[in-house]
Amino acid sequence: MTYAHLTTDERESIAIRMYRDKIIRHFISPLGRQLSTIYRELLQNRNARHTYSKIKADRKACRRRITCLLL
Repeated sequence: MTYAHLTTDERESIAIRMYRDKIIRHFISPLGRQLSTIYRELLQNRNARHTYSKIKADRKACRRRITCLLL
């Protein structure tokens, strides 16, 4: 099995769905991702109010990609 990072569109979808419906299990199947992937994304990229931040997630993902490319 190969691993694919979440795309910007997927992060946008997560942000919209979290705003509309706080129950994570309700929006997993449309994304086609595992529960653990979504849950980890939400935990790693929350803001000071403990809400998901798509902007923060995109910035962190970009930094990780640049760091990986430099190694």
